[in-house]
Amino acid sequence: MALNTNPIRLTRKEYRLLHILATHVGLVVTHDQLLKDIWSGNQRDNIQYLRILVRKLRQKIETDPNNPRLLVTESGVGYRLQARLETSSVE
Repeated sequence: MALNTNPIRLTRKEYRLLHILATHVGLVVTHDQLLKDIWSGNQRDNIQYLRILVRKLRQKIETDPNNPRLLVTESGVGYRLQARLETSSVE
């Protein structure tokens, strides 16, 4: 994977998260589903693990991780991978 022709190295969990979201592109994947699909054991119940993973992935794939346009948070529900980025046109 590359951003602006620079290769991006993903951890196994980052890749798994991106794969799950890309499989459901444009749709919200719930926190519970992501936790279940990525972690096992006690970690499956801790949403903080998911938030940290999303933050790390955004730092790698977003142009501006503080204003994500690709990996979008759906408050209180989960995350969604945008089907396409909106481009602003100047008229």
